[in-house]
Amino acid sequence: VSDALIKRVAKENFAGNMKLITVVDSACEKD
Repeated sequence: VSDALIKRVAKENFAGNMKLITVVDSACEKD
């Protein structure tokens, strides 16, 4: 597996986690 592919997957996973955190924060703020 190439280093660039690993970095791309890690970046996408990080972005997905940040979106998930944002959704959770928004849900918490509504209460």
